[in-house]
Amino acid sequence: MVAFRSQRDAQVYSGPIGSVPYTSWDSTTEGSKRARLSLPSGKTAVFTLLSTYSRPRYTNGNQYGVTYTWGDYRWRSYARNNYPESAMTNCPTDYKIRLPKMTGTQIFYQSSSAFRYAYGDFTNIKVAIADSSNVLTDNNRFFIEGDNLYLENDVYNSQAEVVFTLPKGDYILKDFRIYTISNGVKVYLNNDYLDWNTNQAQTAIIKDLDPEEEPESLVYNKGEIVEYSIHYYDYEGDPSKRQYWSYTHTPFNDGPHPDAALILDEEGNAVDIRGTVLDRPINRFYIDGKYTVDHWQEDNTSRPLVDSGNPEYDKLSNVESITFYIVGGASAPWIEYIGTNPSKVKEGDSYSITVQVDDLEKDVLRLTTEVYKDGNLIFSDRKTGITADQLGNYPEIKITNLPTAKAGIYEIVCTVRDETGVGVDSHRFTVTSIGNIKGNVYHTEQWDENRKKYNLHYFGEEFNKYIPFDQYVGMKLPRKRGTNVFWSGERFMLSADVAGSPETVIASIPGSSYITTLRNTGKKNGKGEAIYSGELWDNSMLNRWGTKQPEQVIVRFTAKYAGGADKSFDVPIILDSTMDFWLLHRLW
Repeated sequence: MVAFRSQRDAQVYSGPIGSVPYTSWDSTTEGSKRARLSLPSGKTAVFTLLSTYSRPRYTNGNQYGVTYTWGDYRWRSYARNNYPESAMTNCPTDYKIRLPKMTGTQIFYQSSSAFRYAYGDFTNIKVAIADSSNVLTDNNRFFIEGDNLYLENDVYNSQAEVVFTLPKGDYILKDFRIYTISNGVKVYLNNDYLDWNTNQAQTAIIKDLDPEEEPESLVYNKGEIVEYSIHYYDYEGDPSKRQYWSYTHTPFNDGPHPDAALILDEEGNAVDIRGTVLDRPINRFYIDGKYTVDHWQEDNTSRPLVDSGNPEYDKLSNVESITFYIVGGASAPWIEYIGTNPSKVKEGDSYSITVQVDDLEKDVLRLTTEVYKDGNLIFSDRKTGITADQLGNYPEIKITNLPTAKAGIYEIVCTVRDETGVGVDSHRFTVTSIGNIKGNVYHTEQWDENRKKYNLHYFGEEFNKYIPFDQYVGMKLPRKRGTNVFWSGERFMLSADVAGSPETVIASIPGSSYITTLRNTGKKNGKGEAIYSGELWDNSMLNRWGTKQPEQVIVRFTAKYAGGADKSFDVPIILDSTMDFWLLHRLW
């Protein structure tokens, strides 16, 4: 068993020549293009993939091919194979060349007969670069996933156990897969088996939890158990003396419910006020309609506790309301179709609802459309005078002006009526968060201590405040170093609050090759967003900025989500090394 870890000082780049760090064009002349990969000292390209595009020609009995060269290696692409042996060496027109580990400067050549309209090019390069300290094994035990390079870390030749330690509660382990590494590629084991044995190694799934349940729909059939999920908290811990249940009913086909406290018409007007309050919930309904239940409790504050409580001090709780629908079976108009446009609604989208109705008698119909988000009503629309054409077809009904979509579970409930009956149907969809990120850059403990000592020496205070760049450069020398002022060469400590489920979270300095991947700490902020952390440092940063005058540098935090919905957040920091950090000891 081998453990792999993401390498902090390793980067994976992909893109055209010239846009990828360390790459450039020596020549872009058609027929003789030359691409360059220049690696700094101490850097190794552990994986390089060159993508090529070739357009060879065969005319007048002559081959005008495309040749790619690196060192003593040659790759050729011809328009046709004249002999069987030539097919073995003729590379495809969209060939990808994989190269071994490389250091220093490497030149890749492409030559073709441009005067005969043969053409060749390097279309893309993917390169994984690691420090010399990141030594790969001879078996190329590494793999690339997204922007991360994972190198072999520890090898367990005896028994090893993987343990997940989680806080108290129920959890679902998802997407847990076992694989081997073959030449940098992950080869997954067969998922059809729970147990696997090979080369005296074995693994087993010990516990399989039930899949996560979605929230109950708002629409129930007659006689179906209605689920109530209401939880109260009392900071004094008083037990409940009594609970109250009050139902508001909008009848459909079966008339009013006998235990309802309030009866409404289809427009929401009260038609019968009864005031009935129950001491227990109704769990099954055999009368269709729309119901809203109001529930509250009464604390028992008696000391010592007695069942009758203390009437002078017993308090009523807040009121919680839940709306649901009971579907009847009468021969009434019905809903043919409910859908959204677009069919998949994303966070931030404007969308519309399309409803198709029908009726056996082709009566004039009325349609009420209600939209619930996470169980709460957020939108309602009512249409009247819906008539069928001469062929008996009702028009498609489009509902617009809905609130912009936010992340959550939506349910559309449509109620169609004529003079004799009511039909109900619903449609559920989920809007997922496209994510958000907010980053922060801060000092290591020792560097922040240096900053504070500097301020104490010159100004008699630590000056633990943020300071804008224009205000900082406008100060007289020496300047107070705020919390966002760094010496060039400091290790940047990073944290980010991230919403949604990103595939990767990175931090980079635009215009440079400095980039790092942040890890999920497993902690969340007050908004429920995941907290990521990491650090960014390279020895080339030592005298990179602010040696002659202060400079402002941007640290860009980026959360990358599936589908390309990336979110970024820029944090400006100030680099000031006009007094180098190694001279600080002379101040005190």
